[in-house]
Amino acid sequence: LRQGRQLTVDVAEEAMANLRSSGLFSSVQIDYVGLEDPTREIVNVLVQVEERHDNWVESQAGGGYSTDKSLFVELGAVVANLWGSGSRFDIRGILGVKERSLEAKLAFPGWITRRLFSTAFLLELGGIIETQETQRFGELTSIGASVAATKQYYRGPLQGLLVSLHYDFRQRNRDVEL
Repeated sequence: LRQGRQLTVDVAEEAMANLRSSGLFSSVQIDYVGLEDPTREIVNVLVQVEERHDNWVESQAGGGYSTDKSLFVELGAVVANLWGSGSRFDIRGILGVKERSLEAKLAFPGWITRRLFSTAFLLELGGIIETQETQRFGELTSIGASVAATKQYYRGPLQGLLVSLHYDFRQRNRDVEL
């Protein structure tokens, strides 16, 4: 909210959405002091936020059996609020009889991309390395990377539109006996 800007419902909703989508707060409440008095020209804004709880790291573990992976164990970790910035880092590994993989993903919230690219969007970067044992092709090795950008419009003629661009790169190798 900019000082001197006319306060409309759209402007108020956009301010609330921007704070919530930043990833920095678990609770956002905006009160407009003086809004109930129609003779008043100036409205004061009281913003109350509750900082997101910073778990240093969350861990995940699992295991089991599936027809694709046979026996496997899976370990993962998530840092949901990296350096207090609202950025997220996920890492996950699978160790199994037929599959071994390591996957990592880093997501930057809109307030960071707004400073870098002058428009706010969610930016996700990922990488994977994977080895699978297949009956038909033998051992397959995949190395990949991905980048995704997602933008949601909260006002204007594009209000409610969600645009997402995603690019995946995969390099797969398999040994063939000649």
